[in-house]
Amino acid sequence: MRYQGGKMRQAKSLALEMVSSSTHASTYYEPFLGGGSVAAQMARLLPHHVEMRLSDSQPDLILLWQAVLSGYEPPLTLDRETYELLRHGAPSPERGWAGFAGSYCGKWFGGYGPTASGRDYLSESWRAMQKKMAPLCTRKSVSVSQLDYRELYPAPGSIIYLDPPYEGTTSFVGVDAFNTAEFWSVARSWAQDACCHVYVSEFAAPADWRPIRSDERFSVVGVISLGAEAKRDKEYLFVYDGETSL
Repeated sequence: MRYQGGKMRQAKSLALEMVSSSTHASTYYEPFLGGGSVAAQMARLLPHHVEMRLSDSQPDLILLWQAVLSGYEPPLTLDRETYELLRHGAPSPERGWAGFAGSYCGKWFGGYGPTASGRDYLSESWRAMQKKMAPLCTRKSVSVSQLDYRELYPAPGSIIYLDPPYEGTTSFVGVDAFNTAEFWSVARSWAQDACCHVYVSEFAAPADWRPIRSDERFSVVGVISLGAEAKRDKEYLFVYDGETSL
């Protein structure tokens, strides 16, 4: 099974594409916040009057983001015993930090990472997170909340960026199987009924969505704890094309 990974390399190009083709929006939504790479680039590029409403359904991830934006500095050392205790603990910023930053390839509790390949994953993750925080902290209207994307009711004309678990990959949050068909139905309703500018990152899309850019990227193939290989994939940024019949 492939593991999707983040958007660090593509984030700037994706943000430029969305900002250049979306005008007069008052709100930006990103309901699959994840590592926040795209949100950070959008914070740099969007006019300051545009509100940013960032969310994710994973509680530990959101608790971590909320804590860090409020001044929390996570520990840069993590022993294996603490890692395993947090794996089975209650949701908390510390658990979010261990589960993502302390794990191999950022896969949610996908294997103890701080000693893997001699790399200092925790320091690398913290430096990356600080870079992402900087543009978000300069904006007046940024909210971060735990929310299932299906509970989002966007304001008409808003920009919505969606980076869901890709079909055929494991979810980075380690939750139940993601309903891809339902996702496309919800995204379509935002584009049709709320007249929102909806952008979706995926490997493939239904016939009524068209790609406006593509990127090559590597995804992890196999079981992380048993060793994995990198696979080259082509992913796309899709927008809704109402003129294409299903």
